Order: sequence, then structure tokens, then C-alpha cells
Amino acid sequence: MPMPHHEPAGYRVGDLSIDLGTRQVSRDGRVLPLPKLSFDLLMALVRGAPDVLTADELMATVWAGRVVNEETVAKRVELVRESLGDDSRSPRYITLVRGHGYRVAAEVSTLRRAPQLRNAANSLQTRHSLAVVRLDE
Repeated sequence: MPMPHHEPAGYRVGDLSIDLGTRQVSRDGRVLPLPKLSFDLLMALVRGAPDVLTADELMATVWAGRVVNEETVAKRVELVRESLGDDSRSPRYITLVRGHGYRVAAEVSTLRRAPQLRNAANSLQTRHSLAVVRLDE
């Protein structure tokens, strides 16, 4: 019997932690401010990793139902990079694949919530714990 697919609690992208529940990206415990569209673009790239996503694919995912162009995608990628402290000349997180689109440059792994313990006191301590699980597992 196949196991049901569960959405992860978040992702680890290089040194970044992405919490899907709170829609926050953090590094070393500090939350990096990302507006909704920037977070959505980052998540589209992370979920598509390690593949390259075309501007059309990103437009359909992030701006579904809205009319935007490749310039809008490029500007939003630039804003995400700025928020993450990434540099297009030496990217750590998002890479442009000329003529094709964008992809995540860093290693991506999923984060899962730690299993709830039966003891209420222990449960409070572990409720927000996340565990790293490699995508290739």
C-alpha cells in the first residue's frame, strides 16, 4: 500500500530554513523579510529543485491568473536575491540558466515536524521542532 504524500513542514535551502506554517525564511535564527510574491517565487523554485523553471512556469505558478511578463519575473527574482543577501554574479541560492530560466543553486532538503510525544510537557517542547530530511531519501 503506497504511503500518502504529506506536505513537508518546510525546507532547508543551504543555510536558510523555510517554515511553511509561518511562511517565514530564516538564517541563523533571524527572520528574513520576504513579501508574499517573493516568498511564493522562492517556494516555486524550491519545490521545483533541482530542475530549471522557465519564466512561463514561474508566471503560471506565482502569478496565476494575472498578466505579467518575463521582466516582472526577473525583477522579482532580483528582489528575492536582495532579501536573501544573494548575488547574481556569485549566486548561493538562485541561479539564472540563460535562455532557460531559474533554479535553486543550494542543496534543498525537506523539514518535517517532530512527532508529537504523548507526555504534554514534552509535547510543548517539541511542537515546533523541525527535522531535516534529505530529498533523495
